[in-house]
Amino acid sequence: MNDGMRVGVFCDKICVYMERGSAILKHKTVVQPFIKDAFKEGAHRIKPRHIPQDQWARQIMIGVVYNDSGSTATHEELAKKYGSFRQSISESNKFFLRNLWNNSSSELQGKYPLNDILTARKSRKPWSQESRERSSLSQGGASLKIKQQVESGITDINEISKNTGLSKRVIATSARFVLREWGVVVFTRQHAPHREDLEQLGKETDDKKTQDLLDRIPCHVILNLKRKREASQFLSLSSLIREAGFRTRYNHPFATSLKNAGIPISTKEKVVGGARPQTQIYYILLSRHKDRAIQALKQDQGLQRFQR
Repeated sequence: MNDGMRVGVFCDKICVYMERGSAILKHKTVVQPFIKDAFKEGAHRIKPRHIPQDQWARQIMIGVVYNDSGSTATHEELAKKYGSFRQSISESNKFFLRNLWNNSSSELQGKYPLNDILTARKSRKPWSQESRERSSLSQGGASLKIKQQVESGITDINEISKNTGLSKRVIATSARFVLREWGVVVFTRQHAPHREDLEQLGKETDDKKTQDLLDRIPCHVILNLKRKREASQFLSLSSLIREAGFRTRYNHPFATSLKNAGIPISTKEKVVGGARPQTQIYYILLSRHKDRAIQALKQDQGLQRFQR
């Protein structure tokens, strides 16, 4: 069997893999529908002129697995499996997508602009917690150690530093860039006075008590945690309004609607500016109430004029 036939058989197997209902076809993004349509056209069968057939076949496999939302493989695992460097996995994926697009019909290129395809992957694909922990272990395990401390009930940065031997700087960096995606909260000096309220907020089920907790936590603490994404429980009303399909610059009617529906929402004020200070108003609710809040907004007839 020559190289051309070998790649053809290989690509046929990928098509079967995709047609069997892989998660790559279920995840609604720009990239995955494009790959599906391009494979149907046979764009993957056209080899770029400057690389061998077997290398193009490897690029295809990396691209398919990389963009499969059902795959839990890390960059390290993909690099090891396909004989590449960790840093080059993203570049291999871009090479695969760019050439697949170049090989596609003009109709498909018009439907899926190349820039949209290449930029759609800027947000990291979801990892399973197991993959996250394996990745942490491969780099020394600092984040995993911190996570274990938090799970045992220790959330103060000073105590974690003492128990693990990790510096506060390492812990803070891990909390900012890694643990925030794991849903793990590490309390710094700024958060410490409100630690009990923040922890209770994550467990409270009673709406009235939840409202009291939300009102009690200062604006700067919530905004700090929300900005760093270390606490996924906070949600701004403006983002909720957009997700619910409304278009408006006025948040107050929506805040009133949620309050009338009994959904906890807190109004926070923050003074900004120097010589001419202004007061900014933030409406904060909990992420776990998102579906409930969206349903309440859509059922409010008084808000229908804001529908897109």
